[in-house]
Order: sequence, then structure tokens, then C-alpha cells
Amino acid sequence: MNDGPHGDRGVPTRREYVKYGGAVVGGGLLAGCAGSPGPEPTSTGTTP
Repeated sequence: MNDGPHGDRGVPTRREYVKYGGAVVGGGLLAGCAGSPGPEPTSTGTTP
């Protein structure tokens, strides 16, 4: 019988490591993209 998130053994399985590790890496990539600043504005006008 499956007693919890780790099955009968009480330790995470290889499949759980891959699942949760992928979620951590994906979340980190999304957080990195959301925190990056946009391109710096440039001036295109002429000076007199």
C-alpha cells in the first residue's frame, strides 16, 4: 500500500528526484528571465 509521497520505503525514488529537480531548475530559469533588466534606452536625437 502507498503510505505517502515516497511509497513504502520512506525515501524518494529516482523518478521523484527527476520530477522535483526539473521543477526547481525550470523555476530558476523563469525567475532569472523575469528579473533581467530590459535593454538600455538610447538617444536618437541630434545635438545642436
